[in-house]
Amino acid sequence: MVDERRFKQAFMRLRAFRSHIFGSITEAMVAEYHGILDALQKASGEDLCSFRISPTVMLPRVESQIRYSRSVARYSDFETQYTSKKFCEKAIFIECVDSLIAKLKEKPIMDGRWKLDRTDE
Repeated sequence: MVDERRFKQAFMRLRAFRSHIFGSITEAMVAEYHGILDALQKASGEDLCSFRISPTVMLPRVESQIRYSRSVARYSDFETQYTSKKFCEKAIFIECVDSLIAKLKEKPIMDGRWKLDRTDE
């Protein structure tokens, strides 16, 4: 069953969320996006799992590299330190969010009773 009120609320949350994406995409931001996605899925009855961020794209970042040289071998080695937190590449994240918005605007989820405003971005 489609819940029009909850769908509208979740869609407006998604739009507001999209307009405030800046900086690094942290695990907390991905979790918030997944919460909005779950609300949209529950309200619309649509399967939106393909718009989820895969855990495989969540990676730690390089925090520092320490260079040390071995005079005997005459070459340098690097030791790389990674962050404990994971991040998503911004382009991948924005692509998922924008694709979801485009899908929701393209197909009238509410069986013709309510259509999303296609002109406003």
